Amino acid sequence: MQRDALGLYARLGVTPDATPAEIKAAYRRLAKAAHPDSGRRGDDGRRFRELTEAYEILGDAVRRRDYDKALEKPLTGLLAAASRDAREPIRCGACRKTTIEPRYLRFQRVWSIAMFCGRRPVEGIWCASCARTAALGASLSSGLLGWWGLPGALWTLAEVARNAAGGTADAAAGEKLLWHNVGAFVGRGNLPVAAALAARLATAEDARIRGDAIEMLSALREQGVGRSIAMARLDAPWGFSAVSALAHFGAAAVAPWVVIVSWAVTRG
Repeated sequence: MQRDALGLYARLGVTPDATPAEIKAAYRRLAKAAHPDSGRRGDDGRRFRELTEAYEILGDAVRRRDYDKALEKPLTGLLAAASRDAREPIRCGACRKTTIEPRYLRFQRVWSIAMFCGRRPVEGIWCASCARTAALGASLSSGLLGWWGLPGALWTLAEVARNAAGGTADAAAGEKLLWHNVGAFVGRGNLPVAAALAARLATAEDARIRGDAIEMLSALREQGVGRSIAMARLDAPWGFSAVSALAHFGAAAVAPWVVIVSWAVTRG
């Protein structure tokens, strides 16, 4: 094999004909030095994540075989451009961890006093876990501050329901975030994830992104990355949860009673 266009072997400092034992040894040596807890690097764990990502592919016999097949074929068009792109995958704005399927979401916190009420948005780029936490926090805040007026009570019910359902998504921004990640994961050699994201964008509302995604997906299939395999490997824990909805309404209902009881205790 002549090249390592996507950089995973080079990232671990081994050649494409390295044995599994050599790859494992190289990863352990480099990861130990690059681990965020070692205190030797100031890159916020970026180097460690890159090494781990490379080992997850090269340390798995099936994924390494798929990667090696991709190296044997010439990269053209969007795939070639993405493989040379050094962009970072999108990180969650809260936990700062790389997230495969980031979303731009808005949750609302309601406040009210008599006939005066308003909404304060909590918005940003989230991973699924942090989005659930932010949504629940917004509902709790609404429960504490939103019930104290007739308009606010109605708004609180509406916004808690919307928060429980996942908030308000910016579809256009979401498509741009996913397309950014397609290129980022191609550049890191994680072709199955890139194919999965491209498949999701094949029906994007943005015509340019939709066309590029279809072209990228076709190029990835030529590299031997099947859509069905890619979709199965994509771990995206987004979705509505009845338990989460109960937590939202429970928090919103309990919060005013906490305020009332606290006031009664202090008065007593």
